[in-house]
Amino acid sequence: MSSQPSQDVPPLTSTGTLSSLVRTLFNRYARVLRNPGLRVFSEEKTRASEPLVLVQVLALACFIALTIALSQPSFTLVTPIFYSVACIFVIGGFFLTEYVSYLTARAFRGQGSFVQQCYLSLLISLPLTVIYFFVARIPFVGDRLVWLLDVYGFVLYVIMIRAVHNLDLWRALAATITPFVVSMALIGTLIFLGIVL
Repeated sequence: MSSQPSQDVPPLTSTGTLSSLVRTLFNRYARVLRNPGLRVFSEEKTRASEPLVLVQVLALACFIALTIALSQPSFTLVTPIFYSVACIFVIGGFFLTEYVSYLTARAFRGQGSFVQQCYLSLLISLPLTVIYFFVARIPFVGDRLVWLLDVYGFVLYVIMIRAVHNLDLWRALAATITPFVVSMALIGTLIFLGIVL
């Protein structure tokens, strides 16, 4: 397996324009979604950087805030504050979720970096979120197709965790499922305590 990135997707440079950044990221999204595999994710993880993570997580937060705005019937003075809070929650929620997943993968002897995991996770979640938004609005079949997108996203995430942390399939699966199980247990405990108290 070559550690050099393939030449079908150009590298990003600091002198590139915004349009070249967007075009290159779109090529990377398409590559990851069309050809998911350990080789593709292993090549992509060598391209991870903090600026690419920040640009994508801001784009994700803005897109989610925009979808909330489109679903609101009217605009009030509180609306910009609401969208700003939504963006903060999306950004904070993304990093918190990825950090818990990262710690879990490291507990299973994973070797990758947090930046690599965030970058590759965004290569999956950002385009799938956009696709999800449009597919969910298809009459009659949208909800079924959204379920398939969720399954596909989960499979991609497991492959991504394998590639980032050099884990076998079972450890990557455990590292992916464990944070979900722990969070559901915590939510269940809080609900139980709320009912009992």
